[in-house]
Amino acid sequence: MRGLFLLLLCLLMLPVVPHAATERMEKDELVVGMPIMPVHFNPAAFSGTFTASVGAQLFAGLTRLDRDGNAIPYLARSWDVTQDGLSVLFHLRPGAVFHDGTPITAADVAFSLLQCRELHPFRPMLAPMRDVETPDSLTVRVRLHHPYPALPKVLTPSLVPIMPRHVYGQGAPLPRHPANVAVVGSGPFKLERVEQGKAIRLVRNDRFFLPNRPRLQRLTFRIFDDPFEIIYAAEQGDVDIYAGTMARSFRELLAQEGRRQWKEQPAAYLYSYLMLQYNLKKTPFSFPEVRKALALAFDRKKFSRICRENIYPMYGPFPLNNPYAISQPQPFDPAQANALLDAAGYPRKADGTRFTIHLYCAPGWNPMNKEMISFIQHEFSTLLGIIVINHRIESFHEFCDIIASGNFDMTLDSLFFWQDPAIGFHRLYASENKDRNLIFTNNSGYADKELDSLFAMAMQHDSKMRKKIYGDIQRKIAHDNPGLWIAYHDLTIILSPRVAHADSLVQGLLSPLDEVAVERIDATERTDAVH
Repeated sequence: MRGLFLLLLCLLMLPVVPHAATERMEKDELVVGMPIMPVHFNPAAFSGTFTASVGAQLFAGLTRLDRDGNAIPYLARSWDVTQDGLSVLFHLRPGAVFHDGTPITAADVAFSLLQCRELHPFRPMLAPMRDVETPDSLTVRVRLHHPYPALPKVLTPSLVPIMPRHVYGQGAPLPRHPANVAVVGSGPFKLERVEQGKAIRLVRNDRFFLPNRPRLQRLTFRIFDDPFEIIYAAEQGDVDIYAGTMARSFRELLAQEGRRQWKEQPAAYLYSYLMLQYNLKKTPFSFPEVRKALALAFDRKKFSRICRENIYPMYGPFPLNNPYAISQPQPFDPAQANALLDAAGYPRKADGTRFTIHLYCAPGWNPMNKEMISFIQHEFSTLLGIIVINHRIESFHEFCDIIASGNFDMTLDSLFFWQDPAIGFHRLYASENKDRNLIFTNNSGYADKELDSLFAMAMQHDSKMRKKIYGDIQRKIAHDNPGLWIAYHDLTIILSPRVAHADSLVQGLLSPLDEVAVERIDATERTDAVH
C-alpha cells in the first residue's frame, strides 16, 4: 500500500481551494482527465496513447475490437480473405461521410493505408502490405507479400485512421500537416476547439455512419499540469474518466476520500510496461558488456516493492501478462556487473565513480516519476559507481524533440504492447524503423539481420509456430540488452458513477466512445468542494 499512501500524502499537500475550472459539465458531456497535451491528434503521424485517445474519437478505422479482442466491422461493413491469405477485400459502408460532408470512398482508404505504410511510427506493422487496389468506390483490396492474419486488428482508428485524401493529400507532408490539429475525420466526434494546455473540446458528429451514435453530445479532454490534480478534480465531480498507470490506486484513494463509488475497468489487449531505453550509438551503451552489467545490477523485485502495488518485475522484452511471453529469469548479481564494467574499460576512479549517464523522462506521464528516478540514481550509484543525472523537461513537446533528435543517453519510458506483437513490439527493434527522427520508434538504433528475419517469419497464421518464433525473438533481444526492462503493470481506467455503457471500451480510451453515455447523479452524492 506504499503507493497509495504516497498518493494520499501528495493529495493532502494540494491547496484546498475550489477548483479553478469548476464549470459544471453539461448534461450530455463526458470529461476525460489527461496529464499531457498531445502534440497533435492524428495517430497516423504520431505515436502515443494521448494522441491515440483523442484520435480514436475524431477518426474512424476500417475495424474496431470487440470484447474478445477480435476485429469487427467499423467503417468497413465486412471483408473477405482469399484462401492463400495474400489478398483481403474490404467492403465499405455506403453513405459514410467525413466531417466536412465529403463521401468516404475507396480512394480515401487506399491513400490512408499507403500513407501509414510509409510514415506511421509503427511502420513495421504494415510491412506485409504490398499494394492497395480500388475495384470500385466502396471496395478496397489489400494485396500482401505473405499471409498476415493480424491485419484486421491493425486497422483500428487509434492505429490506422482513415483520412480524407482531399485534405491530407494536399499541402504539407502528413507529419507536418495542419489538419493533424484541425482534424477532418469521420469518427463519432468532431473537433470544436483546442484550448492549448487546457482542454480539447469535441462535439457530436450528427452525420456519423452508425445510427443513433454517439450517445454523448460533447466530449472534453481536460489537461492537468499534475496527475494528482486529476484526482482532486474527480473528487469534485469535474472529471468522469481517467486512464493511466496509477488508475487503480487513484480509485482506491477516491473511495477513501469521496462519497461516490468509482468503477474500475481493465484496458484489455494493451500491455503496459516500464523500460530504460539506451542510445546504442553513444558510449557507454555501444558496449554489450555495459548493457549486461546494468541488467545484472538492477533489483527489479525491490523496485516493484518500493514503487507501488500492481507492478511486477520484468526480465525480458515481453511483459509476462502477454500471451506470447516466455519466462526469462535474470539473476541480481552486482559483483558480476562490476566485473563486466572493469573488463569493458570502465574501472572505478579515485572517487569511486565510473562514468555519468544523462537520463530524460517525459513530464507528467506517471505520478511516481520522481520516486522511480530516485531509485535508479541511488542503485546505479551505490552498486556500480555510475552517476545518473536526470534532466528536467518542461513539456512533452520538448521531450519528443530531444528523443527524436537522438540527443540523449537514456530515457525512462512507459511503453505499450498492442493487440498483437506485430503492432506494438516490432516498431521498437526492427532495423527498418530506426533513424527516423520520430519518437516511439526504434530510438535506440538497435539493428540485427537475424532478428529482422525472425520478425518476418512471425507474421503467419500458425499460432503455435508464432509463439515459438516470438520465444526465439525474446531470447535474442534479451541477450543483446538494447534496453533495461524494469516492470510491467496492470492498465485500467476508472469511471465515475454517472458513466454508462463503458463495457465497449475494451482498450480503454483508445477505443471509440460512441457507445458511452452519461447519467445524471443526485447532487447530494457529490463531495463538498472544501473539506
